[in-house]
Amino acid sequence: MPTIRIMTSQPGAAIPAPGNFQRSIPQMKKRIDIHGTLEFPLVIGCAAFIRQSVGELIRTSPVKHFIRLPSGVTYIQTQNTRYCLHPPAKAAATKEGRT
Repeated sequence: MPTIRIMTSQPGAAIPAPGNFQRSIPQMKKRIDIHGTLEFPLVIGCAAFIRQSVGELIRTSPVKHFIRLPSGVTYIQTQNTRYCLHPPAKAAATKEGRT
C-alpha cells in the first residue's frame, strides 16, 4: 500500500492511507457523515467549521488529524469524533439518484 503524508499533530508522520486512518482511531469515537464544505482551511489544533448542505454550521472540537482524498472526501479526527466530509455536489447527485 502506498504511503502518503497527512496533516497530523505529530510532525513528519507517514501513515498508509486510507485504511490505517480508520484503524488508528479508537472505536469509541462516533462517526458523523456530513455533506458540505469547510468554512475555513483545516488547521491542526484549531476547531473546524463545516457548513452543511442544508445550511447549518457545525463547529468541531480541535482537529487532531485530517486527510483529503482525491475523490474530494475529507476525513477529520477530533478529540471525540470522526467526521467524513463529502462535497455538496455528491450530496445533490445522491438525492437525485434516490428519487
